[in-house]
Amino acid sequence: MLEEFNIDPVASTPSQKRNDDKRPRANSKRFQKVLKQSSANVIRLGILIVTVLVLTMIIKEVTNANYSIESVNVPEYFEKAGYSGTVVSDRIFYQLKRIIDAERVSDIAAEYEEATRGIDLNVEVVGIGIPVRSVTDVLSKNFNIGNRRVIVASITIDADTAILNVMIEGRVEKRIVVQKAGMEQLVSRLTLEAARIILKYSHPYALARHLILRDAEGMHDLGNYLLTEYEDDPKMEPLGYYAMAGAYLTDGRYQVMESLVREALKKYPKDLNMQAALGTCLLYQKRYPEAKVQQLKIISLLEENTPLNRVGKSYFNMALLMNATEQLDSARYYAKQSISFDRDFAEPYVLIASTYLAEKDTTEAIKWVKRGLILGFPAKDLMSAYGFVNVRHHPEFDALIARYGRQ
Repeated sequence: MLEEFNIDPVASTPSQKRNDDKRPRANSKRFQKVLKQSSANVIRLGILIVTVLVLTMIIKEVTNANYSIESVNVPEYFEKAGYSGTVVSDRIFYQLKRIIDAERVSDIAAEYEEATRGIDLNVEVVGIGIPVRSVTDVLSKNFNIGNRRVIVASITIDADTAILNVMIEGRVEKRIVVQKAGMEQLVSRLTLEAARIILKYSHPYALARHLILRDAEGMHDLGNYLLTEYEDDPKMEPLGYYAMAGAYLTDGRYQVMESLVREALKKYPKDLNMQAALGTCLLYQKRYPEAKVQQLKIISLLEENTPLNRVGKSYFNMALLMNATEQLDSARYYAKQSISFDRDFAEPYVLIASTYLAEKDTTEAIKWVKRGLILGFPAKDLMSAYGFVNVRHHPEFDALIARYGRQ
């Protein structure tokens, strides 16, 4: 019977009852001891994890090879006008980001966003604040540890001339800007020049893309630098030739450009930049049959790992050729191929619009040009390069220019 209720049939003695009364207290003390020990272990583990995180950040900072604007020294009257060194540093970053975004090489934009800020990370470790950037600066200065490349800039004024000096990679680059307008225009020009200097050393391809057909002297300077510093370098030397070719293209010296490019291609026959430069040179000389052969060759050289924006650009160059020879259907076909690889590339949309404009289909032209303007195609180039001056006073077109066009 007793077994049914799970009761021990043996009666409990008084001594057993006293022992039973002590068990809960003993168990409670043992539990508290285990809890204390576990809490201590958790705290030790937390300290260890945070310490490892801090060390990881310090190592990351020490091994970081990005460029960092350490200081920008400006004249006193810049400060009084609200353009302090910090403000000018931020404006340089803005110019860098603007160029990178416009040339669609955003892989380096984040580097400047992080590097130009230079704010210490304050991490609390057992109540002690550790500024990570400060620790790495001490390591760098006292033990010659670290890869971060420091940029120091200064601006001085001599009469109506502003002199910009930028120290980077152990060199000092100087630019002289004549003050023709107000402070805002002067600061914009100085920060643009500073950004161009930084790109020359950090991302010369972005600078070449930015300067081509804009600044022959700047392209020539970039080309000379790359060819001198990177002789026989399989990646950088062809870029030097590309920059020199761009200088000749900007100056309209097409035959000199062609000679240079063909000589470079003997050494680097598969370099897409140089192949594209030859195609562009032939196109500008209106040697269309040769240009078509060259553009088809470039497309055949594209590989699976070729960046999509490069693929899109290659098809767009073929579209340009077809448009130049008034093969409008083919021009639209290759422009749409370009878009299929790079949907954010503004120029193919505008080229397609121009083909419809040539066929007097204003409705389709405006539909396609709208997308190009949304993606950032400059309205001033629209007027000069693609014949849109013919619809300048069209109400819908004027509304698009007012809303999206970057004049």
